[in-house]
Amino acid sequence: MASSCKVTLDRFEPSEAFARQMLRGPVAERLVRTAGERARAKASSMYGAESYGLRVKVGSKRVRAYVYAADLHAMRSNLVHNTLAKSVK
Repeated sequence: MASSCKVTLDRFEPSEAFARQMLRGPVAERLVRTAGERARAKASSMYGAESYGLRVKVGSKRVRAYVYAADLHAMRSNLVHNTLAKSVK
């Protein structure tokens, strides 16, 4: 990793490859998975609908977490109460 960035005394200039590696690396994946799991758990604890799922995907530019309603009861609860939007606030 040290070969992909340039450090001088007055500034730090990461290369694009270094930035891409940081956004797609295992550390970023753990951070995104933790935040997604927190949102999923919060949504599952609201309004009696417990079936929310989490999917983490590593894309071409960054890691993304998708929290979704996994069954019909959770879908209806999200429609009425806007549970997923409330869980990420």
